Amino acid sequence: MSLSPPVWRYPQANTSASKREEDLINAYEAEEEKIINVLSRKLEKVCITVICPTQLHLARLELKHHHCLAPAPRRED
Repeated sequence: MSLSPPVWRYPQANTSASKREEDLINAYEAEEEKIINVLSRKLEKVCITVICPTQLHLARLELKHHHCLAPAPRRED
């Protein structure tokens, strides 16, 4: 004769506490995701307004510097 192990079950009072804890965790994770999305959008705006113009400025300087070093075009007389 084999005995099966007892099945562990939370008492009824703890079930509602577990449900509340799970709801709180879900709410926290949802709020965390909202914050991450807001910060991601703000970071993207910073990149667009600060980094892109800086890169454009550097590209212009590089082009200007390259133009200064390039030999002058020859005149055909």
